[in-house]
Amino acid sequence: MKINIAKLWQEIGAQEDFAFVWKDLSEDGGEFSLIKPIQVNGHVSNQGNFLELVMRIKTEVMLPCSRCLDEVKLPLDLEVADQYYSEAEWSNLSEVDEEDSSAVFLLAGDWLDLKKIVRENILLNLPMRIICTPDCPGICPKCGQNLKEGQCNCRRQELDPRFAVLAQLKKKME
Repeated sequence: MKINIAKLWQEIGAQEDFAFVWKDLSEDGGEFSLIKPIQVNGHVSNQGNFLELVMRIKTEVMLPCSRCLDEVKLPLDLEVADQYYSEAEWSNLSEVDEEDSSAVFLLAGDWLDLKKIVRENILLNLPMRIICTPDCPGICPKCGQNLKEGQCNCRRQELDPRFAVLAQLKKKME
């Protein structure tokens, strides 16, 4: 969904509300897949020097566990508040309130692509690591057995012969 922002720049206080449901993120979902469609609602308003985008994004995604690779459901409920400046206005602006929690972007053109913004915010808010349970044992690095399903028959402790002397010392200390 795209919003024509040329008319918003013409009047201070002008606002355009939007709401849409995005069912397919097939372009590049990365390592996650959608369980529920993405629900987006919000508005874009002219605040004088900049356009303010405020929106809420709700969905549920499926991600692989970082230890065992089982799938994990992750609900997302994101609040987005961004400020968009025209390139001309930005060059005339002497300072921006740095304590403001909004992100600041420059606009070149008459359209604001909301799907691109939604996709970027979902990707930026995914955790780097997700674990299905806090005590997830993961998979065996040798045979690939999921250790949640049962133990494998691999030898766990193959001692490097260079450390044999240290192992003997440890046994004496115990």
